[in-house]
Amino acid sequence: MFEHAHPNDSFEAEQSGAPCTQVLQMSFLQAQRYALILAEQREMLPADLPFVPLVPKQLAKDVGLMPLALDLWALDEKVRLAMFEQLIELQDQKEASPIAALLIADCDIKQLSKHLSDIQFRRYLQQSGWLRLVDPRVWIQLPRVLGAREVARLFGPVQQWSVCLYGDWVVTRPLSPAMLETVETPPLALRWPALLRMGIVNRALAHLGWLSYPQAQAQSELLDALVYQGQSKHQLSRSEELIAYACLGIHCGLAFDEHPIALAAIAGLDRDEPDASIVDALNEIPKEQWEIIQKETHSKMYATQLPLKANNGR
Repeated sequence: MFEHAHPNDSFEAEQSGAPCTQVLQMSFLQAQRYALILAEQREMLPADLPFVPLVPKQLAKDVGLMPLALDLWALDEKVRLAMFEQLIELQDQKEASPIAALLIADCDIKQLSKHLSDIQFRRYLQQSGWLRLVDPRVWIQLPRVLGAREVARLFGPVQQWSVCLYGDWVVTRPLSPAMLETVETPPLALRWPALLRMGIVNRALAHLGWLSYPQAQAQSELLDALVYQGQSKHQLSRSEELIAYACLGIHCGLAFDEHPIALAAIAGLDRDEPDASIVDALNEIPKEQWEIIQKETHSKMYATQLPLKANNGR
């Protein structure tokens, strides 16, 4: 399902925008124009590199938290090659990368930094927030959350955006203009709350130990639907409760809390207790009964009928 890719691997992949994993090779790295670095990664790189902060004007006071761009082609060749060799070695050793993303783009650093600074600040009605799109865990979920057209806008002048996710390099491209004409965009009223849930979904993936690109791709949509269900159906609000609820339901599907065993556990909850939570009640269910729930709900899993997906065409 996940094949190794070259920057120009196939016309079909370029047109579809389908992500694919990449084993780093010097030929691939030499094609990259820019590197993006998270603030917490900066200390992993030489301090004298010409970093360019990517700071939305609305978040100027938080410059220390903002990501940075690095024009790789502006570096001395020896410095650039040493960096590329380090990236290859780190991938071989399954160690953390000092770079979050590598970009192919036909623009100068000034144009790139303005674009990437502007798109990090998001508004919806009276709300606003920082979109941490340089974080690979966020970037890889954006097509699901925002839709292909909005993601194409985020690409802007970038033709290819490769991220280091859980040790794997994943190559992403925008859909071709022809394909963008055929896709629907989720309503903004759905996109904004889905953006707010991404952090909880990523924490749930970490809690479950699903720290690989295939697992994140396969499970994030159902986890998001479970988080949404915990909020809307059970009025759960604390992140820890939502993560626990999603992790309980992930092996059974959205209908897990409608099983008679789960309903009985929830019915026995003492709601007079100020900190009473259905998560506590569900956690009291013995392992052997969870196996029954999983077996009897597995055939009824609604993974293809998720709320966000079902509403995308509205």
